[in-house]
Order: sequence, then C-alpha cells, then structure tokens
Amino acid sequence: MEMLGYFYAIGGLLFIFLMTSLGALSAIFCKKEFLSETLKSIIYGLSGGIMLASAIFSLLIPSLNFDNQIIFPLLGFFVGGLIFILIDRLQLDLFKNKIKDSKRLSLVFVSMTLHNIPEGLSVGLSFALAIKCGGDITSSLIPSLSLAFGIGIQNIPEGLAIALPLHQQGMKKSHAILLGIFSGTVEPLFGLMGLLLVESLNVAMPFLLALAAGAMMIVTFFELFSEVKNEKGKIFLLIGFIIMMGLDVLLG
Repeated sequence: MEMLGYFYAIGGLLFIFLMTSLGALSAIFCKKEFLSETLKSIIYGLSGGIMLASAIFSLLIPSLNFDNQIIFPLLGFFVGGLIFILIDRLQLDLFKNKIKDSKRLSLVFVSMTLHNIPEGLSVGLSFALAIKCGGDITSSLIPSLSLAFGIGIQNIPEGLAIALPLHQQGMKKSHAILLGIFSGTVEPLFGLMGLLLVESLNVAMPFLLALAAGAMMIVTFFELFSEVKNEKGKIFLLIGFIIMMGLDVLLG
C-alpha cells in the first residue's frame, strides 16, 4: 500500500508541473487579454482558498501535533514565511531602481520560480505525511491530491504570466515558452526532496511541515489574494477553503 502512496505522490507532483507547462504553452494561442479579470479572480480565489486551508490543516496543525513539539513548528513557520517576505522585499527594492524592462522581466521569472519552491515542497510533505500515517491509503491521500489539484490549477495562469510577457518583450516565442516550463521544474524537484527528507530526517518533520506552511501562506497572500478583485473571486476563495478544510477534517 505504501508503494501506491508513492505512485500517487509522483502523479501529483507531475500534475502541478504539467499545469505550469500547459499555461506556458497556451502563450502560443493567447493574447495578453486571454484571461478576463473575472476568470482570473475565480481561478486565484479558488486556488488561494485551497492553498490557505492546506497550509493550516495539512501542514501547520500536523506539525504542531507531530511528537507534541512546539518550538520547531513555530521556528519553521517563521523561517518559511520570512524567506519569501525577503524575496518580495528584494524584488520591490530592485523595481525602485527603475531597471530596464528586460531585467524586470528576468526578475519576475526568478521570483515566480522561487515562489514555486514551497508549493512543490508542500505537496511532497503532504503526501509523505499521509503515507506515514498509514491506514486506508486512498482516503488518507485525498487531501494531498486536492492540494496538488489546487496548486496545479493556479499554475496555469502563472505559466502564461511568465511566457507571454517575455515574448511580448521581444524574446522568441519558443524560448519564452521554454522558460515558462522551466519555472515549474522546481516544484516536482522540491516535492521529491520533501519525500526523501521525511524518510531520512524524521526528526525534522515538524520544522519542514511548518516551514512549508509559512512559505505557502506568504505566497498565497502576496501572489493569489492580490488577484482576487471581485465578489465572484471572493466567493470561490471561500468555496476553496471550505472544500479543503472539509476534506482535511473529515479524512485527515
């Protein structure tokens, strides 16, 4: 049954990478206005609600319950969030220097690639935790699969948001698409790292879970909630949170 869990984990990690790739490839057909504000709000609202609930119920709470430790989860949550606050601060400072558009786009590419790290790590750790808990593996993995689905869906516009501006700035479309796809490779890589770390460093599990939760929360608030600009998006944010919370509470 454990092998089945790893099969699902690899499938989930491949899914989030393929959704980023799909978003980048859609630049072949799309104009900048491809995503309406309403559709963007719905996508980011649903994904943001799923990711916020996952950070709380699939990562942060399990880290607090793991061996009944408190120091390592608190430290991990703070460090995970602080890392990506510093990344965003660095990005803002560089923008203030009025750098050229080409450098600005390169910075966006690097920033979005870095922001994919906690998403991949979170999925990997979520699957690892479900596998370690034992029991009915299929039921245990449903929250992890839901997390992968939520992250995958919001990866589609992220992939497009990298590839399309790079092409409009003058880069060959094929090269822009490849960079968009490349930005998603860190997700399965760090997801697999999460699986391996759990197996080899069991003592680090509370810290890693909380670190992923803190990073995911910062990414969710900075990157997703800022795109929820109408009532429909806010409603889907609530729906996404309720769906993920229900799955975690009922099946976790």
